[in-house]
Amino acid sequence: DYSDEELVEIFSGMVRAADYDADDDVVARVRELVSAQERTAAFGNARYVRNLLEAAVGRHAWRLREIDEPTLEQLRTLLPEDFDVPAEEVTDSAPPPVSTEPVPFGEPEEAP
Repeated sequence: DYSDEELVEIFSGMVRAADYDADDDVVARVRELVSAQERTAAFGNARYVRNLLEAAVGRHAWRLREIDEPTLEQLRTLLPEDFDVPAEEVTDSAPPPVSTEPVPFGEPEEAP
């Protein structure tokens, strides 16, 4: 099992590999979420931080949706609020939900 600090390091590596930027505030938020995560037998270690990052990238995209021409910095920069989800909502099996509001350029999908 990875320690909290090792999971934060894994997260930071995933961020760099995906060409995103995460400052100290983002890393602190991730550290907070990782430390609050219950480590049951089903806990998947690095899968947890991968799912956390994927969900944050979805929120990041949603946050930038109304910017016509975002800068490269805006496209690459994750913010702490992109991780604003209670730790208990992040699971090993699926990322936390992203807003279901329809995007302005398409029809909303029907809920299952």
